[in-house]
Amino acid sequence: MIFLVVGVRPEFAKRVHAKIEAEFREHRFLMPTFSGKNESVRGIEDYMRTSAVALEAEIAQLPRQKIARFAVVCCDSTLLTNLENEWRPHTVYSFVPVRQPDRVAPAGIPMIVNGILSDIRDKVRYLSRLLDEFSIEISRPTKAALCLPLRNFDSVEISDLIKQLSEPEKALALTSIDQVRREIEARSGYHTIRERGQNLGVFVRTDNVRFKTPGRELHGQRRLESPGGDSCSVHCRLAGVYRFGCPLMPGFHFDCDRSSGEPLKVELVGCHNQPEKRWKVTHANIFPNDYVR
Repeated sequence: MIFLVVGVRPEFAKRVHAKIEAEFREHRFLMPTFSGKNESVRGIEDYMRTSAVALEAEIAQLPRQKIARFAVVCCDSTLLTNLENEWRPHTVYSFVPVRQPDRVAPAGIPMIVNGILSDIRDKVRYLSRLLDEFSIEISRPTKAALCLPLRNFDSVEISDLIKQLSEPEKALALTSIDQVRREIEARSGYHTIRERGQNLGVFVRTDNVRFKTPGRELHGQRRLESPGGDSCSVHCRLAGVYRFGCPLMPGFHFDCDRSSGEPLKVELVGCHNQPEKRWKVTHANIFPNDYVR
């Protein structure tokens, strides 16, 4: 697993990074240093974008046979708005308000470092267990409620349920991942059909457009590659292949059509909010990041 730890200030980051890597040798840790106090909105955006690019690069460095899972540990509250707006639902994250005093004598730094380390350690253990649970849900071929494309399925209630899972300590305080999936299924008219010799999961939009799981029809993809490629932003690329820090099946998408076989006659929304009209065609492929093909 890869853990991206954001919000640790420079005077503590190097020591915390070395200690956490030594303790959890089975994981990889990225810890871009954060200047902290009085950081501007633009500065926060640049820092978080750079962190996302570093995460994507770390994933890309892994051998092809190893597909990473990842999570974010946030150590500064000023970064939470960016996580909420840009990182959901492809990422799962946890906030821990670590103590980082503005002024500390050199002799006091080890105590601060140990305190930060203790807080991060607890989050790593919690998120590791959670990623195992999410991975099971994401890998179910017909039970894909948690992978629905948020813009194009066009349901505020379902979108909120999915996005809230990115911050699991809040979302799962009184429920479970399985229960959230079942609630989404109930709200989306979920059922299964037999088609092309296989069982497919079907979710029905309010205008009766069906979102069908693809079964074996993954267009020959064997590698985890984001639809849209380099033309998309880093968060869009991650959202095309990850949901809650867990990899989707290579090529995973929803086949959208009408049960009558008639033309779609809909205006969809692309992954960067551009209009995607589909009037004469009978189906469209829509990926979890809302890339339309």
